[in-house]
Order: sequence, then C-alpha cells, then structure tokens
Amino acid sequence: MKRVVIDLRPKESYAEGHIEGAFNFPWESIRADACGLPPRDVALIAICDGQIDLDIVEAYLNRFHFASLEVRRLSKNDELVCELPKGTCWSPNPFLSEVITEIEMKNGGPSFALDVGSGTGRDMIYLASRGWSVVGIENRLRLIEQGVALSKKHKVDCRTLYIHCELKKFFPVKFEGPDLLHVCRFLHRSSLEMLLKLPRRGGFLVYSHFLDGCQKTEVGHPSSIDGFFLRGELRQILFGAGYTVIIERETTLPDKRPLVHIFAQRTR
Repeated sequence: MKRVVIDLRPKESYAEGHIEGAFNFPWESIRADACGLPPRDVALIAICDGQIDLDIVEAYLNRFHFASLEVRRLSKNDELVCELPKGTCWSPNPFLSEVITEIEMKNGGPSFALDVGSGTGRDMIYLASRGWSVVGIENRLRLIEQGVALSKKHKVDCRTLYIHCELKKFFPVKFEGPDLLHVCRFLHRSSLEMLLKLPRRGGFLVYSHFLDGCQKTEVGHPSSIDGFFLRGELRQILFGAGYTVIIERETTLPDKRPLVHIFAQRTR
C-alpha cells in the first residue's frame, strides 16, 4: 500500500523544514485544497503542529475514507528537509497517463485537449504539465473554483481554461475542434452523439466510465442505465460514430465498481 505524508502546518513552518516527501496542505485552507489530496487507496499520515486539534483533523480526514489514517504531531525525532517533494500526491486518470505518450507520438506532440466533466481539474493539470492547452467543461461551480486554485498551485494556469455550463444541454466548443477529447466518469446519453462529434477527424478519445454492475456493489451507484454503460456498448457506439478503437479495457475501483476504458481515434 502506498504511503503518503501531508503536512498541515502553515506554509512558513513547512518551508523551514518538513518530513522528506511530505506535501503541504495548510490546515486553514484544507477545505479549499482538498481536491489535491491523494487517492483513497493510500495509507495517509497527517502531520500537525501544536495549534491544531488532532481529533478535529482526524474527523475531517476520515470523511475521505483513506485505506488507513494516522494523525500525529511533528516530533523532535523527525528528520526534516527543505527540499520540496517531486510531482503531486494525487494521480490523474491512470488510463489517460498510460496512453498519453502514444497519443502525443501520433499527434506530433501536445496540442489542444478538451476535458468534459472536468471536476476539480486534476486530469487537466496533468495534461497541461505535459504541454497541452486544455479546456475543461464542468457544471459545478464549486469544483471549477477548486480547479482554478489547483492549476495556480501547480503553475499551469496559463494553459488551462475552465468553462462553467450545463453539460446536459450543450457543449460550448465547436465541432471538430480538439485533438484530444478526455471524458472520465461522465455520461449523458442524450448528448453523447454530439459529444463524440467534438474531436477533429484524426483526433483521439480517451473515455473512462462506469459499467453495469455498480448497482450491485456496496456503493450502489450509478444505479440505472442512465449512469453506466453495458459491456460492449461504448465500443459499438464509437464504431457507429466513426471511431476506431485502439484499446479497450475493464478495471475495478477499490470500492469494487467496474469501469470501462477506451482509447480510440476518430477516423471518419
């Protein structure tokens, strides 16, 4: 199990010295920065100073259901460094990170990507860090605000643009625009046909979404055909929309919900 350390002390205290590899999430802004926390399947260690109530911290972080959680104060025995950790403590869509190098090779390098249902923008930031210009479309303003802050934190705000709109009504991007369309855990069947027309001919699609069977897990959702694909359904839809499927894969989340991942190219 991966171990991740976060340091909840103020930025000034963190800069003076922190446990090697620890990521700084000042407690006073933790709610605004929560979108940058690590995935739920990690062993999380939260480091606090004497000003923070450990019980309150534990109660808050337990809401995220990490695989394990340890909340403690910084000890005199802890070895401290000033060097910042590399990368991020969160991860983008694993399937996107798996296929992005091939996409860039086929595309001639990073260019323009559209992320539909972008949430807090983690996948946008990942693409922007590789040199892509990324537009994210999201209907929840709170998530957009978190994404904007996260983009600034990772210094890619010059290559990311967030658009707030009702995704189930329209897409504010002209057809045949992006070189890459990324969709992760978003499905609105009535607008799916229009969505698949957005990439240019020769452009690429990376789509990850829930499969039938989620309703039988402890989580229980999505619970209807409106929220998940049947097995083989997305492949057939893409074939009819003029796509060639390059990779199709099924995985399972730690909470047992099944996902389908498809990497495809629009060929007509």
